[in-house]
Amino acid sequence: MTNVEVLALPGCQAGTVWGLKDVFSTARRVAEIALGEGAPSMRVKVVGMTGGAVKAADQSLIPVESAVGRPRAGRVLIVPGCMTDPDRLEELLPSQQRAATIVRHHHARGGIVAGHCSSVFILGSAGVLAGRRATASWWAQPLFRRLFPEAILQQEDCITEDRGVICAAGPFSHYQLGLRIVEKIAGHATASLLAKFALIDRDPPHQAAFRASYLQRVHYPLAYRIELIVRRRLPEVPSVAEVAKELGVSVRTLQRNLKEGGVGGAKELVDRVRIDLAKELLEVSEMSLGDVMAAAGYRDASAFRRAFGHHTRASPSTYRRRATSARRAPSGRASGRSPDHSRR
Repeated sequence: MTNVEVLALPGCQAGTVWGLKDVFSTARRVAEIALGEGAPSMRVKVVGMTGGAVKAADQSLIPVESAVGRPRAGRVLIVPGCMTDPDRLEELLPSQQRAATIVRHHHARGGIVAGHCSSVFILGSAGVLAGRRATASWWAQPLFRRLFPEAILQQEDCITEDRGVICAAGPFSHYQLGLRIVEKIAGHATASLLAKFALIDRDPPHQAAFRASYLQRVHYPLAYRIELIVRRRLPEVPSVAEVAKELGVSVRTLQRNLKEGGVGGAKELVDRVRIDLAKELLEVSEMSLGDVMAAAGYRDASAFRRAFGHHTRASPSTYRRRATSARRAPSGRASGRSPDHSRR
């Protein structure tokens, strides 16, 4: 019998807590159907810091079966994301020190610990990510790098596992997280059955496919201002010196401010904005690849393909094919939606 505890913390998403429990319940049922008496034995329960109900982000109450158990080798402790306001992630993290202590003790006693979305930061505060491969949601990675430089950030991975520590990026990654834990404690056969029955993708795409720098404007206003400058000038690509001049700072100051914000170099940011635009056009327009390339400021097709592949791990044509397939209506026709620029 393997015990799995889902630690519900105040502010968590109720759907994530129950979704995780459903993953393990479903895994147990499909294993019993397919494997009979040979099915692995798993027990999952929702726990809290105390035995009292926990108030979720939507103000609903999550009943818990007990307080979190004592650390024990082989036990799995999952911490769903609980700091659901990305604007206040760094501000809220100190309030989770008690949870971080529980994680640290659990791992020290040989237990498996898993962090989901914002709770990956709790694992970082617990010190269990030092020297280990870890991941975080793309929009939280600059902050993650700054707070936990000792972790080995796998910025394109949606899920990582390293010596008893599992990280899952994204608010809706709990299905892949549950599947990974099922595989770890119940074996490949059970995980495969679960994936087939529940239609869980065992190989989620790289985070590069989801990056959109304009969604970071609240956290990183400088990066957002640079994006506005680049988008306004495209298809002419401004140099870093031109961007710095428009912002009224020196190139050195610009580079230093970006580095301190964990965003990366200015040239890298300019290139990412160009690829973000190309991705949008491939997703929602009927423009030819040549026209998309030109709109993003590329004159050489091979250079465009290399840059696009570097940022997305796919060729432009493959990316468009996947995007087109994903947005097809039930009738089999493309949905024909137009770009929505209201978010900018």
